[in-house]
Amino acid sequence: SNLGTDTLQITSNKVNGRNPDLEKEFRDLVVRKGKEEAQSFAAKFSSGNYHEMKVNVGKGLWMTYAQRLNFTKIELYIYRRPKTWETHNLFYIFEEYRKQVEKYFGEELDWSDDKKVCRIGKTYKDFDLHNRECWDSIASEMVSDMNRLNIALRPIYMKLRGKTPYEYRQILIHWGVDVHPTEWE
Repeated sequence: SNLGTDTLQITSNKVNGRNPDLEKEFRDLVVRKGKEEAQSFAAKFSSGNYHEMKVNVGKGLWMTYAQRLNFTKIELYIYRRPKTWETHNLFYIFEEYRKQVEKYFGEELDWSDDKKVCRIGKTYKDFDLHNRECWDSIASEMVSDMNRLNIALRPIYMKLRGKTPYEYRQILIHWGVDVHPTEWE
């Protein structure tokens, strides 16, 4: 039966309990979906050999897709090594705008401040790497949510990058991004 073949293939490609081939296939799907959306921040991602994909948006700031066997997530990953106080200061700047960020994202987000790294994002717990039936809907949701998360956080990270409103607009035009008239600043 096909099930036996699929199971055998999955088992044979496992490395340290992980399945790099299956993980890469899911990442490729997320990247393809990101490139299909017009004016998509998600189109900036590329699929490598890691189970995380990152786009740098400022010093110590990365928009990230992370995927594991039983969940996947999107997030702003905040880390300035080895100066962890800088990491936490950056997180607190974003946290000051939590209400606005969540309003523009459209739902509550996970705000995580641990010893070394801080994160702002959303986790998809209905994901199962070995269940391809869930892939398409979760990948689509992740791409849509990554675009919304970026729009919600962009005014903050652009200010942190020291951009003037004119420079900010020029960067958006260069990216091919329309700024919604209600985008907060």
